[in-house]
Amino acid sequence: MTSPARNTVAPIGKRFSLNDSGWLELFSTWYIWLPLAAIVFGALALMASNGMRTYSKRVGLIQTREIAFAGRQAAIAEEGAAKANARAAQLEVEAKKSGELIADANARASEANARAKEAESQVAQANAASKNAVAKVAAAEARIAEANREAAEANRIAENERLERIKLEEKMAPRRLSTSQKATFASALRGYPGATVKIVVFIATSDGIPFSTDIMEAINNAPGWKAEHTGQTTMAGQLRGIALLVKDDSHPPPQAVPLQNAFRQIGIEAPGVNYPDQPEGVVTIFIAPKL
Repeated sequence: MTSPARNTVAPIGKRFSLNDSGWLELFSTWYIWLPLAAIVFGALALMASNGMRTYSKRVGLIQTREIAFAGRQAAIAEEGAAKANARAAQLEVEAKKSGELIADANARASEANARAKEAESQVAQANAASKNAVAKVAAAEARIAEANREAAEANRIAENERLERIKLEEKMAPRRLSTSQKATFASALRGYPGATVKIVVFIATSDGIPFSTDIMEAINNAPGWKAEHTGQTTMAGQLRGIALLVKDDSHPPPQAVPLQNAFRQIGIEAPGVNYPDQPEGVVTIFIAPKL
């Protein structure tokens, strides 16, 4: 039975010692693996050194790039900040100007409001004055209307008084016939058979003689008619104006109706009056006082 080789690994649990022949063999070959190890370690160190330099270069390049990028970004940021500051300054100036404009606008608005209030006050005063004027005008118109009514009433009274005075003057004025009245009276008798008419005047009649003379002249101007003036009398003193005396007014003489019509044509009423002492068929024109 062969013995185990010396370079085999010891079984587990077996302790090595300095006296072990395996160790001695191992150490006996150091001059072989030590240079190899040095070479390996040198190569590894060189590779590590080159890797570190490459990494350092790459890191430096990256850092340089990042620093350059950061610088560019910082420059851009600084430029943006400068622009922002300039814009902020411009906005501040504009805001200041806007504030001044707003303050000026507010001042103008306040002034306009003050003027508007003053105008409203003036309008209110004008309206009040207008209402007062309208009230005064209405009062004046009422007074004028009252004055007009009073004037109209006064005019009416004055006109009535004038008419009454005219009537009174007409009544008091002496009675006479105008030329045209005489012609109208004579024309009214034309066409009727002529007759003789007597005329008598009541003694107390102031205008009796002139008036009776005008009537006699008008009758005598009618063809076929004749008037006789018999003077004055005291009979029939109760009569007024002009009357035609007949014996019976229910059967008057034929000349009575034409005479009444002729007097009516010149605006004089001459009623027929019964007078028993009057001769049959005779008409006497009796002239009495007007009143």
